Amino acid sequence: MLIIKIHYGLGNQMFQYALGRRLSIEKKTEFKLDVSFFSKQRPEESQREYSLSGFFIQEQIASRKEILEFESRTLLSRFKNFFERLFLPYYLRSIVFEKGPVYDAKVLRTRNHCYLNGYWQQEKYFKPIEKLLRQDFTFRGETDEINDGVLSTIKSKETPVAIHIRRGDYLSDSMILSVLHQCTMDYYLRATNYIASCTRNPFFFIFSDDYEWVKENFKINHPSQFITNYNSEKPLEDLRLMSACSHFVIANSSFSWWAAWLGQAKDKIVVAPEKWYKNGLNIACEEWVRM
Repeated sequence: MLIIKIHYGLGNQMFQYALGRRLSIEKKTEFKLDVSFFSKQRPEESQREYSLSGFFIQEQIASRKEILEFESRTLLSRFKNFFERLFLPYYLRSIVFEKGPVYDAKVLRTRNHCYLNGYWQQEKYFKPIEKLLRQDFTFRGETDEINDGVLSTIKSKETPVAIHIRRGDYLSDSMILSVLHQCTMDYYLRATNYIASCTRNPFFFIFSDDYEWVKENFKINHPSQFITNYNSEKPLEDLRLMSACSHFVIANSSFSWWAAWLGQAKDKIVVAPEKWYKNGLNIACEEWVRM
């Protein structure tokens, strides 16, 4: 049995699920999700919710007993984990920690029975099961009346384009500030003009967790609409709306990464920031345009 830790926001949860799904298929083994992170968040932290149940995923939640099997809570498990750290490469241990944010093919060689802890933010981890994963990430149920109206408006446009401007914790969280670049207004303007030059009759839908600031500071010379009901507490609804667009200007955010990836237009254009992580890593797909 494989158990994968699910933690933080919806975009991260989707990356984590995607790797576990691929490994379970290739290793022909059971696959479960450890969602205990969401009941252990400290009050001073940004509160996240487990959101994958809003998709038609293969959802099996690991029990506390199953998770404890991998933790060093007994003398036997402590000895086993100590022995593995001394003599086994990290990817063959019972608990496999992500070594870093770059793609690591060795992770695909894990044992059939292990616990995986990381972010796994690379398309290469799940590209071979792309078709299946798109089925898994089909949205459950109908949207509410307000979002249904926005969805109808998006679908009515000849060329709907989603722009995602992430602020919020990208400005207030010291850990995020230390590892991620900030996307500038110049980036968004250049990206918007690029898509406008490549498409016919584009209409831009602007999504942001800081609507008032963006409305005041972001001006484009193209038809557009600010999504005023954008709600970071309901990420599935926002993801549904964004992914319904044909083209995308994304932030360096796993959330808008997935919105763009889920988009199904055959001629899809995705513009992503050239500067993603401060260490130089960029998780944008190879076919996306970087600016």
